[in-house]
Formats: sequence, C-alpha cells, structure tokens
Amino acid sequence: MATNYILVKLDPEVLKEVDARCGGPAKPFQSGGRADFVRELIYKEVGFAPKNKPKYKNRGRGINLPLHLIDMQDLQPLENLLVSLALRGNNFAQITRYCRDNKIVPLPGSQRWHSQQVERILNQVIARNYSKTSD
Repeated sequence: MATNYILVKLDPEVLKEVDARCGGPAKPFQSGGRADFVRELIYKEVGFAPKNKPKYKNRGRGINLPLHLIDMQDLQPLENLLVSLALRGNNFAQITRYCRDNKIVPLPGSQRWHSQQVERILNQVIARNYSKTSD
C-alpha cells in the first residue's frame, strides 16, 4: 500500500539544528515549523518547487477549524455566537457581515468588524480549549 507521507527519525543534534533554523515545531492549528522546513528541503533537493498552499483555500466554504471539539459551556456570549455561526458553515466574511448587520458592538479599538478579528477570536477559543484538555 502506497502512502503520501514519510516518517523520519532524526538524531537529537540534527533536530536541534533544524529547530534553530525553523523555529521549532509548529503551534497547534498553525502551519510551518519542522515539517514545512523539512518538506521544503526535500522538494528543493529533488528539483521540484514546493507546492504552495493557497492563502484562502476555504473561501466561501466554511471554516476549516476543529470547532466541533469546543466545550460550548465555557464560552463568553460573543464567542458562543461566533462559534455557533461557524459551526453552521459560515466563513469569516459571512460571520463578519452578520456582526455588522446585527449591530454587534465591535471589539475595543475598532470602528467595525473585520474578518481577521473573527478568525483571531475563534483561534483564541480553540487554543484556550486545547490548553484545558492538554493539562
């Protein structure tokens, strides 16, 4: 059976050097880190250009975050609303439009809602929930 991935064990000295060059392993729910660094090295060595991921691959098709794993009981009302809208299949722009249309007060220091704010709040909720489960 063929696979599309390789599992590589590295010596601690090599791993220490890889971490020094790439910043260490990626944080939860973020790309980059060791795997991307090693992937890029392999693609360059073989002679292929690394496949760049499109910046907005989920545009118009919902949000690709593990929101179904969040404990909804510990959320603030705004967080609860944003997570609920995302779970219904809305993307960041649609949630932003909902907040603007329904006159939900924007975050402090902002005149109006932006999709980056929605994304940041959802990522903070996931990170907070992740840290609770990993303790």
